[in-house]
Amino acid sequence: MLKPPNPLRKEFFKHIGLIGSLGFSVIISIILSLIVFKYLDNLFHANNNLLIVGIVFGVFLGMMSAHRQLRRYYKKTDDFDNEK
Repeated sequence: MLKPPNPLRKEFFKHIGLIGSLGFSVIISIILSLIVFKYLDNLFHANNNLLIVGIVFGVFLGMMSAHRQLRRYYKKTDDFDNEK
């Protein structure tokens, strides 16, 4: 006999994917800003002051990216829930 698909399992993997995507976007934003600001710090001999600015800038960009992803996700799920 075939078992019916478990809707909770589908939702679980959807949420795990969302969490992974959010974490990946935040980490990539921080790493890329660190690379750019480290280069600028070496270029201008700023004694790692620009590196600190790069960390703050990367965290800010990562949070903005995560916010946009969450807005798109919840807008999509709200539209899906309204169709039912």
